[in-house]
Amino acid sequence: MNKDFAEVLQLIEILFAIVVAYIIAGIAEGVLVNNEKFDIIKLRNGILKALTACISLIVISYAFTVVDLSNLGFYPKTAITSGIAVYAGKLISKAMELLGLNELLSKAAQKKIKNIAEDNDNVE
Repeated sequence: MNKDFAEVLQLIEILFAIVVAYIIAGIAEGVLVNNEKFDIIKLRNGILKALTACISLIVISYAFTVVDLSNLGFYPKTAITSGIAVYAGKLISKAMELLGLNELLSKAAQKKIKNIAEDNDNVE
């Protein structure tokens, strides 16, 4: 097995763990935050989308081991680490929603905007 692809296989565990956590967080957000009823069809669709994305990233990583694109900055780990970064960002967003931080940040941002507007009014 190619050394580069062996590194990719190690990263796949991390990607799948993050994707599973994202799916669980999505279920929790829907039920707990948005007061939605649990929907098995929505869960199935989410799992299929995540599975398709993960398989696509694995195939792209494998392709990068076969076709050397390193002179363009593409390495086999690039696709998997990009997927990890994207799903980690999405998971952080879900976690913030579950913890109520989005509402707090929104209020803080609104207050800051109001203060800036008041400061601009005082300048005139």
